[in-house]
Amino acid sequence: MVLGKVKGNLTASDRVDIRNEGSLTGDVVCQRISIEDGAYFKGGIDIRKPNAKDGVTNGAAKMENTPATETPRMATATA
Repeated sequence: MVLGKVKGNLTASDRVDIRNEGSLTGDVVCQRISIEDGAYFKGGIDIRKPNAKDGVTNGAAKMENTPATETPRMATATA
C-alpha cells in the first residue's frame, strides 16, 4: 500500500494499492493494482498471472516507449 512518496521500481507478490495521498514514480510488477482518484503514478505496469515465471508475459500486452511526438503503439506477446 502506497500512502506516501515512492521513487523506484516496485515488485509485489500480489496487489499494489496507491491511495489518493500516495505518489509512485517507477515501474510496477504485480498480479493486481489499484490506483485511487487523486493518486500520482508515473511508470509502467506489468501484470503477472499467479505462479508466472520471471520473464514470461503469458500473452500480456505492453506499451512500447515512443517519443512524445509519436502515437503510442501496442505490442503483444504470446507464450
